[in-house]
Amino acid sequence: MKLTQWLLTLGLTGLLSGCILESDDDADVQYQKCSAPDANSKLYDYLQDWYFWYPDLPTDFNPSSYETVKTAMADIRDNIDKDRFSFALTSQEYEDYQASILHQPKRKMA
Repeated sequence: MKLTQWLLTLGLTGLLSGCILESDDDADVQYQKCSAPDANSKLYDYLQDWYFWYPDLPTDFNPSSYETVKTAMADIRDNIDKDRFSFALTSQEYEDYQASILHQPKRKMA
């Protein structure tokens, strides 16, 4: 279960950082590069390919309806009863999390 969460977090982080790359030329709708709708559209495309419950994804997803990837992911998750685990992190939240588990201060021995 933790592996699934970690992989989803890693995938979403990669997705978010992917906005520095050129966007797909074959997409039906083009949004301003690195805008919230662009990131949300990439999130939805990613979920269609890799999300465990991809058959349950909403068919009427509108990337422009969400201000952030976090709110888009939360709305998708909240509408799929089986999914209690998916979430999105900002880059800073991800870095803080990694620092908290990888760089814990050493305890002094008494």
